[in-house]
Amino acid sequence: MKQTLLKWARPEARSWPALIVLSALFLCGAVAGCLVAFRADEAAAETMREFLRGPLLAQDEPGTGILLGRALYNAFKYHVAVFLLGFTMLGVGLIPLVAAVRGFFLSFAVAAFVQAFGPGGLWLAAGAFGAQALLTLPCLFLVSLRGIAASAALLSAATGPSRRPPAPGRFGAACFLPFALCSVVLCLSALFETFLTPHLLRFIAGYFLPL
Repeated sequence: MKQTLLKWARPEARSWPALIVLSALFLCGAVAGCLVAFRADEAAAETMREFLRGPLLAQDEPGTGILLGRALYNAFKYHVAVFLLGFTMLGVGLIPLVAAVRGFFLSFAVAAFVQAFGPGGLWLAAGAFGAQALLTLPCLFLVSLRGIAASAALLSAATGPSRRPPAPGRFGAACFLPFALCSVVLCLSALFETFLTPHLLRFIAGYFLPL
């Protein structure tokens, strides 16, 4: 039993099972988000249209600092949560749930655009979330895998016969370096959302947004 726990505590031994679990829960969350959005009736769809149309056509935008702050928060919130959960034994179960929540809200947002604006809403959603998703989702999965590895090491150490904490190196470069590298990518995503996404959305809205 001890040898099995020690083997499972190695990050490389858990990468594929953890990736499968993360992907499955992310997809489950995405399916749930679509179902919730598409079950909206016409009154709810009109509310979504008004809610989404406002930012697309707004002439008076918040200051760049506010926009950048929001973009940084949106880019980092899931990754920071996953990173911190990796330092707890609860991370083994909660990190996959974070992936499911991310899948739900991303899918719900895309489906809301489609529900509100029809097929053209898919192009609007691609402009609003496409680049950011391409940058942030791989980072989320990478940080999640390292977080699960660290959390499982804590759990196996706490429940094993020796009850000794894992080696300090397990929380060294193996955890911090991926998060640091991903932070650079997340900052790039926030900059894209702040300075390019509003112009891209207005360009797409000129063709697809029913006024």
